[in-house]
Amino acid sequence: MVILVFSALGGYGQQVSKGIKFFKGSWAEALAKSKAENKMIFMDCSIRSCIPCREMEANVFPQEKVGGFYNENYINVAMGMDEGEGKELSSYYGVGSFPAMLYFKPGGFLVAHEQGKRDAEELLADGNKNLQLKDTITLEERFEKGGYQDPIFLQRYFKEVMENEPLGAEQHAFDKIIKFKGADVLLEKKYWEALGIASPGSAAALYFVKNHLKFAKIYGENAVNAKIMAIYFNNRFLIWYGDDHLNNKPSYENFKKRMEERGVPDLSFMKMAVDFHQRCRDFKYDEAFAIADPFMKSAKWWQYYRMALHADWLTAGRPLERKKVMVWANKALQLAKTAQERKESQELIDDLRNPFTNLILTPVVYGSNI
Repeated sequence: MVILVFSALGGYGQQVSKGIKFFKGSWAEALAKSKAENKMIFMDCSIRSCIPCREMEANVFPQEKVGGFYNENYINVAMGMDEGEGKELSSYYGVGSFPAMLYFKPGGFLVAHEQGKRDAEELLADGNKNLQLKDTITLEERFEKGGYQDPIFLQRYFKEVMENEPLGAEQHAFDKIIKFKGADVLLEKKYWEALGIASPGSAAALYFVKNHLKFAKIYGENAVNAKIMAIYFNNRFLIWYGDDHLNNKPSYENFKKRMEERGVPDLSFMKMAVDFHQRCRDFKYDEAFAIADPFMKSAKWWQYYRMALHADWLTAGRPLERKKVMVWANKALQLAKTAQERKESQELIDDLRNPFTNLILTPVVYGSNI
């Protein structure tokens, strides 16, 4: 659940006397009204350039049968997601295509995220279906009511976040953990195991990098450095997410600059990994491996393993390049000292034997290799 205080709510539709009556006030005020009246919230999410949004505002929301149902059962909010507090809500709830309709329990826990243009019957069907979720206990509720202290629940929670929630949800999850327990709690094993999915600029990742020596005393240098590289070279964030992405030349330089500013250890190696990534994405594989080779001649286990793991999907469908990556993976297996390191190295070797593995990016959800 998120409470934001900005300017008044601002959708782009007009109030209609017989149709849906949209609440006028801030998001925090809408949440308070929802809780006080024990009514769910319906949020219409739109942006200025969305033509289907305007069509729904003109042809669906004004209908008397639609207004009768939604006014009776919901606190209705029209939110412009490209202005004011709508921008923050759009990011928080992962609203990236429009029109979108969000349904919340009384007080603010999200239970449904519907996407796409609806006619009157479809919107009524959505409203009826999601009204049945009013008494559902969501994962977010369980998390906030103490689930963050249960290792088994946390495993399920982070798995759900990775598989079904929008990019950025994992950052909010870690922010909540820190809020409830303090940053030092990340040293505990149940949180440490999930740290690899933190986004690079999140409070959790920044704390982890700043205190990497403290973590290394508990979990070992190999595991800590591997996890830092996992955070910075997580396929989800590298391509799609926020400021810490790598999709054009300026972003590569900014990415390296941020690593330096944040005190990322083994910085020269990490910068090389950025350059390797850039060349591979530009299909300049000979240049990529020429950049990496000097570093890989005397690399440590975590460096062989993480570079091979990252190169696994960068070279998908390219057998010649994957042979070079296989050399790194075999070297990782040779240098592995723990049962976990041997297991992960062998799994990577098995993966690389399939030349088309990882054409579809599927992030590892839980465990020491994330």
